[in-house]
Amino acid sequence: MGGLVRDIAVRWRIGFQRRLGFHPPTQAELMALLTGLQMCKQQGFSKIMVFTDSIEAIRLVETEGGANHFLHTEITEIREHIYSDWDISIKYARRSALQCADMMAKKAQVIHEEMIYWQRPPRECLSQLQDDMALATISASNF
Repeated sequence: MGGLVRDIAVRWRIGFQRRLGFHPPTQAELMALLTGLQMCKQQGFSKIMVFTDSIEAIRLVETEGGANHFLHTEITEIREHIYSDWDISIKYARRSALQCADMMAKKAQVIHEEMIYWQRPPRECLSQLQDDMALATISASNF
């Protein structure tokens, strides 16, 4: 899985890649959301806009998943972050608008480390990052 954090001016703040092995796509998406939220908390951000291409992940987080749902732990941890003292919104975006995060997630399957943090965008991600800027700029101005 992979993801990135930008500030309100759409500048790269930090990115991550984590080797997961095999997990269902929705579980991987929820784990990426949780990792991103944890990173935002560590960075001291208090106003956060999260983008995901998984409508299912949004539905699970925003509605009652039930104590017996097999992803209950991930859902509960994400909700604890959302309902804390943060200003968080979760929005759907097409995968084509999240190319850098998608590329980082795909390449995470072959990394040797369990987790990598990126202080600067990976070189392979720079062109996708520029393409993603339009979405981030429009969305940030609506936040």
